[in-house]
Amino acid sequence: MKDKQINTPTNRMALLKDRLKTRFWDFITVSLLVTIFLVPLIVWNMSLTYSDTFTINDDNFLFTGLIVYAPYILFIMIFGLGVVGALYYSKRLAFGEGANPVKDFFYGIKVNLKPSLLGFFLLGLIYFLLSYGKIIIIYSGGLNDILKGVIVGLLYVAFLFLFLIISFYLTQNIIYRATIRQFFSNAIRFTFGMVGWNMLILLVILFPFFIYEFVPFALARYIAMALSALFYFEFSIFVFTIYSHSIFDLTINDDYPEIYRKGLTKEENNND
Repeated sequence: MKDKQINTPTNRMALLKDRLKTRFWDFITVSLLVTIFLVPLIVWNMSLTYSDTFTINDDNFLFTGLIVYAPYILFIMIFGLGVVGALYYSKRLAFGEGANPVKDFFYGIKVNLKPSLLGFFLLGLIYFLLSYGKIIIIYSGGLNDILKGVIVGLLYVAFLFLFLIISFYLTQNIIYRATIRQFFSNAIRFTFGMVGWNMLILLVILFPFFIYEFVPFALARYIAMALSALFYFEFSIFVFTIYSHSIFDLTINDDYPEIYRKGLTKEENNND
């Protein structure tokens, strides 16, 4: 039976509005499911916050920084399982395939397990290098504060570009069948071919991350985490999913006419 909730909007902004209106509670459900996979990282961060054992200073920053941030690789891989489940659900929701938030979430993890572990291993490794590199720069002598700030800023810029590459790798993997090399080659082209729009979309999908990373107030971080758990995880993943689909339509979907503008009304002269 056709899902009566699924409409066919004429563009992806209308698609986003429609799904928020008709599937709002699903967004909450999937966000909560994603949060389950974030629990190990939350527990680790809390243990760091409320324990003096891992306090970093001038004498121990190399060893303690390594102990503090190396586990992030594993925890981000675990979190990635939740993200890929949400990505699969978001793909079905965007394509109008009668998505079920729980069933499709866990099925998405099952069928995309290996690619997601690879993608989030790379993301975890990159975040570890960013965080550990930050510690080394901050506590190393011989650099003035301005130069330290510039270097740290460049590390974050590099992280954001690599985050985009991995994200496009993951959204391709949900839909297509190709080699890892082809996925990453396409992802690099998508990342640097639309830099302006990509930076704008990052402000939307990583908004809670930016608060957690740069706002030095515990209350703001807790609010960002609560917002993500209750709604923003699935919202940001769905936004990036339909954004990816629009780029795929402009670039590679000429070879996949069956999914060109899938989920949208097939009308001429419509803009995505």
